Amino acid sequence: VVSVVGGMISTATLGSAFDFDAYRTSSGLIGLMIGIGSIVYFVWGESAFGVTLGKLALGIGVRSVGGARPALSQSFKRNAFVIPMYLGSAVSALAMLGSGDELVGMLNSMSLGSVASILGSLVTVAISIAIIVSISSAPDVRGFHDRMADAVVVVTRQ
Repeated sequence: VVSVVGGMISTATLGSAFDFDAYRTSSGLIGLMIGIGSIVYFVWGESAFGVTLGKLALGIGVRSVGGARPALSQSFKRNAFVIPMYLGSAVSALAMLGSGDELVGMLNSMSLGSVASILGSLVTVAISIAIIVSISSAPDVRGFHDRMADAVVVVTRQ
């Protein structure tokens, strides 16, 4: 949703005339903010509040094994699996920002950025599958990311 809104904002900055440089710059900056902002959202949200908006809607939260909200380092460890995807997006955005005005350089930069984004997403999907398998096979229903971070998912409402 955030990416779609970002794309709409980027497109709206163009007005009626297509200016590739303005589009490249606005898309790159928005992509970079989304990539880095997403990492901060997950890590800081769990650390500061014990929930993200999705967890809040589902009535679940994250706690350290001791029962407190997870420390920033615990939340970072727990959410490290999404970092390749968002880092890939950030690299893709940087490639778009760094592309030149000539068509060949621009296409090369955008191609390399797309590869980084796709590879980051594939790594995140593979790790997500491993997490699902580790959750389903664990007697305490904690995935390896929870065990690595000394954290547990708890029900926050009945």
